[in-house]
Amino acid sequence: MSVPEKKLDKFESAVLKDAEEQRSKILEEIEEYRKSELEKAEEEILHEAYIMIQNEIASIKNKHSRKISLTELEGRRNLLKLREELTGKVFDEAASKIVDFSKTDDYKNYMIDLVKKCCDKMPDGDIKIEVKKDDLSLADALISASG
Repeated sequence: MSVPEKKLDKFESAVLKDAEEQRSKILEEIEEYRKSELEKAEEEILHEAYIMIQNEIASIKNKHSRKISLTELEGRRNLLKLREELTGKVFDEAASKIVDFSKTDDYKNYMIDLVKKCCDKMPDGDIKIEVKKDDLSLADALISASG
């Protein structure tokens, strides 16, 4: 082989070697870029998934909070209704007992005793005793008790 051919072979080998190194370097850069972009995409997907999960958790919490609030409100309403019913029953029962008591001799004695106590605490002078219609039969006894 002649010297120019040897030089041409060396040149060709050097060019091919340089081209191969550049090719390898480009392939490495492409692989690094691909990995980098893949990592970015994975991070973005993970971030979006995290946000979606957090939003869903918040939605579920809100839904349950509303259900709990509605249940508590319903419980309070039921309690209020029950209290009103019990209060009505207590007042009805008390009114009934008062009416029943007003028909007894103990009531007559109670009213006479009450008038005596009031007159003892009042200074001398005229007093006025008012009674309900049903107690008009007690009027004479109450007047006598007033002294």
